[in-house]
Amino acid sequence: MKIFKNFFKKNELKLLWPFYTSNLFYIFFIYSAFYVLYFRELGFSLLQIGAFISVGAIAGILFEIPTGAIADIYGRKFSTLFGTFLMGITIFLMFFFTNFYILLVLFFLLSVFYTFISGAEEAWTVDLLKSKKKERLIDEFYVKDPSIVNLSMFIAGIIGAIIVAKFGLRAIWPVTGLSIILMGITLSFGKEHFIRKKQHLKEHTKEFFKQSKDSYKYSKKNKAISLILFASFFWAISFAFSSDILWIPLLKNFGLQDYLFGFIFSATFALGIFAPFLARKWSRKTKSKKQFLIYVVGFMCLLSFSVFFINSLIPLLLVYFIYLSCFDFFGPINRPFFQGFIPSKMRATITSFRQFIFSITAIFTPLLVGFLADKVGPKLVIPLGIFVLIPVILLYNKIPENQK
Repeated sequence: MKIFKNFFKKNELKLLWPFYTSNLFYIFFIYSAFYVLYFRELGFSLLQIGAFISVGAIAGILFEIPTGAIADIYGRKFSTLFGTFLMGITIFLMFFFTNFYILLVLFFLLSVFYTFISGAEEAWTVDLLKSKKKERLIDEFYVKDPSIVNLSMFIAGIIGAIIVAKFGLRAIWPVTGLSIILMGITLSFGKEHFIRKKQHLKEHTKEFFKQSKDSYKYSKKNKAISLILFASFFWAISFAFSSDILWIPLLKNFGLQDYLFGFIFSATFALGIFAPFLARKWSRKTKSKKQFLIYVVGFMCLLSFSVFFINSLIPLLLVYFIYLSCFDFFGPINRPFFQGFIPSKMRATITSFRQFIFSITAIFTPLLVGFLADKVGPKLVIPLGIFVLIPVILLYNKIPENQK
C-alpha cells in the first residue's frame, strides 16, 4: 500500500483509476503477438496481411476527423465507450471467419470504431485533469499510462503463449475481444468534465463543420502544430518499417521457433514498462523536450541501418528490442509536447488530425513493405526506414520551444 502511495501523486488515483485499471486488461490483448503467424498459417501472403492494415486505414481516412469532432460536441466519454465496446465485438467476430474478403470488412469496421476512441480518450483525460486544476498530473498520466499498458502487454505475451499452445492460434480472437469489452466496462466509471449542449440535428451538423474548419485553420496558422503534424506523416511511415509484417518473418527466417514469439512479445513490452520513466528522467537532462525527441529519432536511424549488416539471431533480437523501445521513449514525451500547443476546445479534433495522418500513410505503407518483403526479403526493407526518420529530425528542429 505504501508503494502505491509513493508511486501515485495526491488525488491521482481518485481521478484516473478507471483509465489506469482499464489498461490492466491488456493482459488478454494477445492477438498482436500472433496475428501475422495466424494469417500466414491460413496461407495469406505478406501483401495480403498488409491489405488488412491498409483497408482499416481507409476507414480512418473517412471517419477520423468526423468522429473527433463528434467527441468534442457530444462528449469524449460517450465516444470512447461506444468505440471500445464495438471494437471488442468486432475482434470477437474474427474467430468465426477465415475468408480473406470477410476479414477485410471486419478490419475496416474495427478501424471505424477505433476512430471514436483516438483523440477522444486523450482529450477526455486531459480536460478532466484541467477542470480539477490538476494540470501537474498530465505529465504523470502520459508517463504512467503507457507504462501500465506495457506491463500488461508483457504479461499478455506469456498468457498468449500458453493459450496458443493449448487452444491454437485461432483462440487469440475471442480472448482479445473479451479484454476490450472489459476495458469499456471499467472506463464507464470514469468521470468527465463536459457540458452537453442541447441542440437540434441541424445545429449539431453546423457546429460539426465549424469545429472541423476552425481546428484546421488554427492548426495551419500555428507553426508548432503544423510542423508536428507534417513530421507525423513521416513518423507514421516509419511504423511500417518497424512493423510485424517485416520483423516477425525476419526473425522466423533467422530460426526463431513459433512458440517463442509470445515470449519475444513479452520481452519487448518489458522494456516499455521502464522506458517512459527513463524518458522523463533523461528528457529533463537535455536542453528541451524537442531536443530529446530529436536524439531518440537519430538513434533509431542508426539502429535501422544496422539491420543490413546483421547475420545472426542474437544481435538481431538485441536491435529489435532496442528499436521498439525507442517508440516508448518518444511517445510519452511527444504527446504532452504536442498537447501543449493545442487549445482545450479543439483538443480532440486537432489530436484526431494527427491520427488522420497516420491513417493516410497506413493505406499504402503496409502494402508497400509487404510487397517489397515478398520480393526481396525483410532484411533489405527494414533499413529503408532511415529515409523517413531523417525528415522527422529536420522538422522537429524547426519547432519553436514556447507553448501556449
